[in-house]
Amino acid sequence: MSDSNSHKPFAGNTLIYSNRPPSAGSSGGAQMVIEATNPTWWVGPESVDNRLWNVMDEQERQTITVAQGPNNPQTNDYQVLTFPAPKALEDAQYKTISNEVLWPIAHSMKPNAKESLEQIEDAYFNGYLPYNELANNALRTFTEEKGLTANDRVWVHDYQCDNVPGMIYSRHIPWPSLEFLEETTFKSETGKDVPVIETSFFRDLIELGGNRALSTF
Repeated sequence: MSDSNSHKPFAGNTLIYSNRPPSAGSSGGAQMVIEATNPTWWVGPESVDNRLWNVMDEQERQTITVAQGPNNPQTNDYQVLTFPAPKALEDAQYKTISNEVLWPIAHSMKPNAKESLEQIEDAYFNGYLPYNELANNALRTFTEEKGLTANDRVWVHDYQCDNVPGMIYSRHIPWPSLEFLEETTFKSETGKDVPVIETSFFRDLIELGGNRALSTF
């Protein structure tokens, strides 16, 4: 006998966090997420000049505001909100780690990073992690202000945000096979080939994601 509650629509609030704004269209599956979740809020970073960032206090750095401008459309169904993030961390977070390393690995393809393993791990720990920690802090403040509970959900979207905690965590596809992760290597500055699965940044990602519920869309 089927459960009569199994097909009821989700009744709580949904917050989507992504560094791709809704104006990105189909890029990175952004529109699929919107259509699938019927969100209440879409929250993402807004790049600020490094000099401005350096004079902002902690409260200003975690402040979420209603997005403005043509690239941040407001809709009748959900509200687009942003928090500040420094330009200095963007390349390490998005280009070096997300596009050159995580996206290929998650699709079982060889990473296209030209940097050495040491440079990749420096970008991860000194760019990717601190950038996403800003999101973590801003989202925690926002969920507390809005009084979100276990009846609501936070959807963290895409590889750029792999270590941002969420009540519901989503990725396009699961991590590839163990064999692929063991055979795919980065070149160390010493000349040694180091398998992906033995790198400190990848072990860190696995540990950070170990307590999350994985789902696909």
